[in-house]
Amino acid sequence: MKPNLLETIIISIVGLALLGGIYFSHTDETFFRERYVVEDGLLEWSSSIALAICSVIMFLRFLRAKSKPFLFFRATLLGAALIFLFGAGEEISWGQRIFDIETPESLKELNKQKELNLHNLQFGDFSVNKFFFAKVLAVVLVTILIIIPIFYRKKEGFKQLMDRFAFPVPRLLHTVIWLALIAITEGGAIVGKKSGEMTEFGGSLFFLLILLYPLNRSIYSLDSSLEDEIEDTKT
Repeated sequence: MKPNLLETIIISIVGLALLGGIYFSHTDETFFRERYVVEDGLLEWSSSIALAICSVIMFLRFLRAKSKPFLFFRATLLGAALIFLFGAGEEISWGQRIFDIETPESLKELNKQKELNLHNLQFGDFSVNKFFFAKVLAVVLVTILIIIPIFYRKKEGFKQLMDRFAFPVPRLLHTVIWLALIAITEGGAIVGKKSGEMTEFGGSLFFLLILLYPLNRSIYSLDSSLEDEIEDTKT
């Protein structure tokens, strides 16, 4: 479970940011809200850049895997690249404040923050953001961080399925740091309504680590045994 150098650096950065978040949220809530986790601030841009890098990683793996005959291996990589690209754009409202883009009136009426994004849409009492983060994302994280790694290690058939679908399986280190992040940001250590911004920041960087150093990293190599195995299915 020992982290490599890059993992150590990123975990340390997130840890220091969390310590700052805990300190400022308790001592100067206004500074924390309006400067530390402000829209288009350092943490938000870091989240967006990390997600953009995740997108690039998966897209490059998609290009490298173009010779693989197994359709879903490539489809997973391309789909993940698009999902991470969408997340990067949503994080900074697609550069709305940078390029001074006006939110269309039709979207402004539905968006809680009047921004050019989809995750802040509100339809009556239904909030896309609350539903996604409070319910859907919680299920997804439990599945990715806990259920899939357990079955991957214990069930050979499940392991082969995840490898064939190019799914990056988190290592134990990734599960531990993710759970620690959620315990800190959602467990009350950071007070105020902006604790979720810290979750997004740390989570984006931790997703990057999962993609860079998954348990089954070898499946993305051109000379991986998986490629030979898939080639055999053509005959």
